[in-house]
Amino acid sequence: MKHLYLFIILLITSISLHAQKASSLSIGGGLTYPAAQNYNLSWFTSLHWNLALGQKTSFDTHIDLAEIGVEDYADAIGVENDHNVYQFGTGLRHYFLKDFFANAGVSAAIVNDSEASIRIFPNLGIGFDLFLTERHGIEISLKNDLIKNFGNHRYLSIFSLGAAYKFRYGIR
Repeated sequence: MKHLYLFIILLITSISLHAQKASSLSIGGGLTYPAAQNYNLSWFTSLHWNLALGQKTSFDTHIDLAEIGVEDYADAIGVENDHNVYQFGTGLRHYFLKDFFANAGVSAAIVNDSEASIRIFPNLGIGFDLFLTERHGIEISLKNDLIKNFGNHRYLSIFSLGAAYKFRYGIR
């Protein structure tokens, strides 16, 4: 196990040192809106780790928890009628026009809609980085997850608009 940790640390260090852009870690949240009937506006939280691969591209890994609010069903005490999507995803993030980015990838998730199941689905997004100092900033992003067979929908497109605190590391 020690060798695995050492290998991961060496890989991260070597990639980051050869990249022109700094790697980053961001944590935030925002609003989700499923583009279908029977669902309400709800919330999500997210942790992103971006490992710089080059001047404009980074390897993007994220852990998200999204709640999907069910319309017309009030939660009773001890009863949860909303659906949850716990996801771990990976993909690529590409920067253009300095601080604007587009990202695409795939997520594996535990989807809790009437019964828990594991799903794999694509996601894509766009966003903007606003750095207040050399290392600290804010990230604004819009993301879309396309989940197959969610509830009584063949495909459900879930849009997420969020903001996150962003910390850059590996700056020379």
